[in-house]
Amino acid sequence: MLKSLALAASLVIALSSAPAAAQSDGGTLLAPGGLAASEWQSVIHNQIQAFRDLNPAVAFSYSAASFHETFKTPEDFFVTILNSGYAPVMDSQSESFGPYDQVAPDTVYQDVKFVAKDNQYYEAVYGLTHEVDGWRVETVVLAKTPGVGV
Repeated sequence: MLKSLALAASLVIALSSAPAAAQSDGGTLLAPGGLAASEWQSVIHNQIQAFRDLNPAVAFSYSAASFHETFKTPEDFFVTILNSGYAPVMDSQSESFGPYDQVAPDTVYQDVKFVAKDNQYYEAVYGLTHEVDGWRVETVVLAKTPGVGV
């Protein structure tokens, strides 16, 4: 767990110092290479909403191929995620996107902040990979952060 939190902290620091994304004329954030950050942010948001809606099949559909190899059913995936300490994400009241770092054409790390149902703040670093069907969530490292949401 400490290794995971240390990795998350180093990724958050790296993301905080990442150069700002360029904006297109339409106001869409563009990653290096011209990809829209909204592409992977939409995947993250949709998966979070599926967790909030208690919809294992939809949440599972946004996970990377490695999850589909590991879990036999969406319900197995859902229960494992819930029991792995990610209830603050599933029960969150809101999320907001922070900095991101696209480390390769098919790999991005996105900082996401949450206000949990107990009004506590959490921060996660989502690792996404671009697969045949688009961006998919491959890793999530979650940590409680100081403060209380209102």
